[in-house]
Amino acid sequence: MNKNNLEYVVDQLLTLFPLFRKKLFRPNLNLEHTDLTPSHFHVIVMLNEAKRLTMSDISKRLSISKPNVTTLIDHLIIKQMVTRIRSHEDRRVVYIVLTEEGKLFFDQYKKLLAAELKQKLTIFDEDDLKELWNALEVVNQMISKIDSE
Repeated sequence: MNKNNLEYVVDQLLTLFPLFRKKLFRPNLNLEHTDLTPSHFHVIVMLNEAKRLTMSDISKRLSISKPNVTTLIDHLIIKQMVTRIRSHEDRRVVYIVLTEEGKLFFDQYKKLLAAELKQKLTIFDEDDLKELWNALEVVNQMISKIDSE
């Protein structure tokens, strides 16, 4: 791929991310009735996916300092969304895991988000939905090829 094509793809991706957020996802959807911030929710989403993470893992994934992660986690512990569990192999390692309350919160939030997305997508006719479906499959396949770290 030549440099101009690569720059175009990068520009399109940089345009697409804020558009997704603005048009499809309200940042604080139904977080108003909680005292959770979007950062708290990001931690809950990551833990739901990974099952358990260390403070360092969370810090790296969110690109925030460990002291800030500690503040986030402490708040989620008070809200009974997460708990700390020591590793059986190495007692120096402490994992953060979702509690049943945290899992329930995630499931409820995901249902609300899915319902909102479905409502927004009702403006499309069947052909538009098929085209979007195909485009999303291609994007998903392409993004899956990228190594994460």
